[in-house]
Amino acid sequence: MNLDDEIDKLLSTTTNPTSEPKLNKIGAEWQAGVIWNGNEGTITTNALPLEEAPNWDAILRIWGLDPENFRVIEPVLFNVWGNPDGALNRQWKGKVVQVKDSGSKEEFNELWTGDSIEGCVGHYAQQTFSVELDRRDQVKVARRLLRDALIRWSKYFVEVQVMAVAGNHGENRNSSGKSYTTLNDNDDVAIVEQVAEILETNPEAFGHIQFAIPKDRLSITAEVAGWVLGITHGHAARRGGQGSEQKLRRWLEGQSLGRQNVGGADVLVSGHFHHFRAADWGGCMWLQAPAMDGGSDWWREITGEKSESGVLTFCMYPEIRVTDIAILK
Repeated sequence: MNLDDEIDKLLSTTTNPTSEPKLNKIGAEWQAGVIWNGNEGTITTNALPLEEAPNWDAILRIWGLDPENFRVIEPVLFNVWGNPDGALNRQWKGKVVQVKDSGSKEEFNELWTGDSIEGCVGHYAQQTFSVELDRRDQVKVARRLLRDALIRWSKYFVEVQVMAVAGNHGENRNSSGKSYTTLNDNDDVAIVEQVAEILETNPEAFGHIQFAIPKDRLSITAEVAGWVLGITHGHAARRGGQGSEQKLRRWLEGQSLGRQNVGGADVLVSGHFHHFRAADWGGCMWLQAPAMDGGSDWWREITGEKSESGVLTFCMYPEIRVTDIAILK
């Protein structure tokens, strides 16, 4: 399946079935056991009395799986049939995934630095003509990508934290290209809020995912491995020089003098400028994430430069503030 097929899948609208589902044949039992495909699988119980709920920990042990390392997650299916004597049986089938050992302290942080959608008007010349999707479909693609990514990534970590901030392209803008409501009225943080509400409906599977979403603020901080990690999109950094580093450094100095939380960041991650940069400012390590878009024709024409797209990744440890920086493409 190519990228276009994946985008079409994300854009598909849920519709009601046109026909009634077929019923299982009476007495049709599933084969009890575990089917494992290397990353996840299904587990099926033996027939149980109708009123008896499955003890998944015990059932995992029956099939040789340690409940400390494996988990059954929703949705769970069941099959019911009757015996000739009138007694009802129920059989259960669920999805089983492998998780980290409960003693592990590893955690994963998803940094949502804004501009998760492009918008349709008010940001640059020819925007309305050049965007491929309308606002609803842009939001749909971003929401489903984040949802699916967290579902996949979350099973490999004991703790997952999503930190989100608003970008300028997520703003609610008028016909003059100006944001006219509030800092809080932004599609970037709304998308993350929607995904949080989706995953909160299944705390058994996703209760270890936490979301940090600011209200009426353009930055947020969290403690990671004993360090203060701060993120901001970067569009509020407008003074200090021509380059992005000078602007972000001047902005952080102001936040520090104003005793704002992000002013005490040991690590600051920003976006907005669409190209990777890194600098050690002594008390703070600054990382500027590249964009995932296909590049800007306008930027290339006025500067001659072309930014490589990708995803910024790095590690943080108590003894090392930032290491293993990589751009995934």
